Amino acid sequence: MPGMTCKVKLVAYENEKALTVPPTAVGDEQGGRKHFVHVVANGKESKKRNVTVGKRTDKKVEILRGLKEGDKVLTQVPK
Repeated sequence: MPGMTCKVKLVAYENEKALTVPPTAVGDEQGGRKHFVHVVANGKESKKRNVTVGKRTDKKVEILRGLKEGDKVLTQVPK
């Protein structure tokens, strides 16, 4: 009706259990079809690990497969 207002909050996607990393931590190969991160094991050199990515924002990338909670990931892909 005229003069009435309301507030609406739209949530397009939400996964509270999602593992996320910064976009700078994810590299891609084969024209963006394969993704990887560098995981540090035992405080030593990093090793490249293939991952499956999900949703992306400008601040986070959801990792669906390839990482587990507690894995240490480099925040920048090495050159």
